[in-house]
Amino acid sequence: MPVIAPFISIGPYTFNAFTFFTSLAILLTGGWIIWRAPQKRGHYFDALIVGLATGIFIARLVHIALNWSYFAYHTDELLRLDRGGLDWHGAVVGAWLGIRLVRHWRPIAQEHLWNKLAIGAILLSVSAWTGCYATGCAYGAEVSSLADYPAWLVWEAQDIFGIFAPRYNVQVLGIGASIVALACMTLVAWRGWLQQRRIWLAIAMIAGIHFILGFLRGDYALEVLGLRAEQWLDIGFITMCVWQIVKPVKRHRADNLSAPYPSPDKLY
Repeated sequence: MPVIAPFISIGPYTFNAFTFFTSLAILLTGGWIIWRAPQKRGHYFDALIVGLATGIFIARLVHIALNWSYFAYHTDELLRLDRGGLDWHGAVVGAWLGIRLVRHWRPIAQEHLWNKLAIGAILLSVSAWTGCYATGCAYGAEVSSLADYPAWLVWEAQDIFGIFAPRYNVQVLGIGASIVALACMTLVAWRGWLQQRRIWLAIAMIAGIHFILGFLRGDYALEVLGLRAEQWLDIGFITMCVWQIVKPVKRHRADNLSAPYPSPDKLY
């Protein structure tokens, strides 16, 4: 059973655990990026705020689209973000669009931003799985008995209806896999590898984690040709990211706006 409560209290304030952990990851990542870009902090702040807003908006739209069979009869919940329901694929697309939009009138060093967001994205993955561990989202499918599986693979946990049963330990597996991915990305950053491409590696690793664990999940999902709809999105993201990693890097004039900043090679 989870050892983290679904609600976290700090003084007089109480937060949903998922909201708390993901917000903490976003604040840490944003603060780190702005701190490492002292000459134009306002530009980075604007880019991150707009990226966050568009990311949440598109993430909600994708979640609604994937679960339209439910929302068609519960239209009053379309804007109820407090009830949860954000798709990470939509968050990535929305954040990318928002940052690209701001970049047209608020010059930023793209290499600096994308390199930092690569680590931040995986940190957000760790926090999101931790939040699901506490609140019960993305729970595992039921199994016949705990004794039939390795101890690390199954546990007794509840679903969103509060029903306890032996299940695949999806959330903890997600936390562990994301921590491994974070360690790998930290090594890549420390060694200075994959300049301009780290964000694609980060997204590919996150998509790979979701794709594999998708076979163990027990929560409802639209299925297409034997796979969860999100798994098809994972495949698309992995394909796109692999192409972005292996294709030749082209340096554009817009990327040279980083002249007043330290060399991106030194920005881990």
